[in-house]
Amino acid sequence: MKTLFKGASVFSMEAPDTKGIVADILVENGIICAIENDISADGAIVVECDGKFIMPGLFDGHVHINSDEMHGLFIANGVTSVRNMWGFDLQKQWDKEVREGKRIGPYLYSTGPLIDGIPSWKGCHLVNTVEEAINAVDITVDGGWGYVKSYPSLPKDAMLALMIRAKERGIGVVGHLAYNVDPRTLADLGYYCVEHTGCLPENIDDIKYLAKSGMWFCPTQMVENTLVINVVGGESLDNIPHIEYVSPLYKKRWEEVIGRWRENFEKGSPFYDSFKDPEEIPNRGRVFMLYSDNIILGTDTPNPGVVPGFSIHNELWEMVNRFGMTPYKAIHSGTANAARHLGIEDKKGKLLKRMDADLLVLSKNPFEDISNSNSIEYVVQGGRVFDREALEAIKLDSKNRREEDIKSVF
Repeated sequence: MKTLFKGASVFSMEAPDTKGIVADILVENGIICAIENDISADGAIVVECDGKFIMPGLFDGHVHINSDEMHGLFIANGVTSVRNMWGFDLQKQWDKEVREGKRIGPYLYSTGPLIDGIPSWKGCHLVNTVEEAINAVDITVDGGWGYVKSYPSLPKDAMLALMIRAKERGIGVVGHLAYNVDPRTLADLGYYCVEHTGCLPENIDDIKYLAKSGMWFCPTQMVENTLVINVVGGESLDNIPHIEYVSPLYKKRWEEVIGRWRENFEKGSPFYDSFKDPEEIPNRGRVFMLYSDNIILGTDTPNPGVVPGFSIHNELWEMVNRFGMTPYKAIHSGTANAARHLGIEDKKGKLLKRMDADLLVLSKNPFEDISNSNSIEYVVQGGRVFDREALEAIKLDSKNRREEDIKSVF
């Protein structure tokens, strides 16, 4: 099937352009065939885009697709790909169905099982010895996952062994750094990406060291806000925007998780120390951003207060208004940078001839005002084109899902 998008301002993400280049885009069989003026294509469905703006589809670089009702919410909000941060076999099946056109949802790129030295989350892979660390890496690689996901409580010897084995097997380690190994050592060993601003080192010089090492960073400010407001501050989740799209299943899980987080905070868990001063987190984040272009956009949905799909636009707003990024750089972190981080920059993240046709048609320019990122008229994912009516129907379907009809990984 051919679709021709006529006369939009196109943002290729090749350069920091805030106006775009007026052009037509021809999409056929999920690939961008041409981007030029006055394209004529026999048999193509024509979408008039005069006065509109086209950018690549967004990546949410830190999600947990643990239940199937959230898939459509990503697409309905322009998120065509996600980086999933705890791998389960059922997610592989969901991704296969998306790629075959049998399910509406984002393409999924995933870490393996969550690895920690303590049972921080039910079902995580416990590692406390060198042998267990080596085995955990092998399980991740042999399972076909993209990255090793580490939590911070591994013993020193196990953490070091995990890093060494990961290098031997050619796989990156991402996660929360480590309590028992200093961050510079992890950087020297090739730790690939640190998740969450609250997991950055307290020492500013250490942050600069990580940035200069080439380590990636995913701030996830939306979940940081939840920790500050709803855990430390004790406020209710009832007034979270778009909470009507949170499934009954996840409303229950939110209550359980918030209760556990508040209990740990009251016990004086060191993880929460950095959240006591709401301004400290963005201050550290700003320092990191000054020294590194290796930043990816991510929300940590569906953790409490972070609604799948909708939260990506809140995260973009935070990156611009809290951290001081330009709209272009914030969007770049959720398109071209995300693709480069995942090693798929030859296919996704930009609008260029012969690249995958994952794109958004917007009614307003997001590079002039980041709040315009959600002015979505069309979402294109491969060969599928979703107009405004279809996107609203997808939202409604997710909103109306009954708990008993939801499939979950646990």
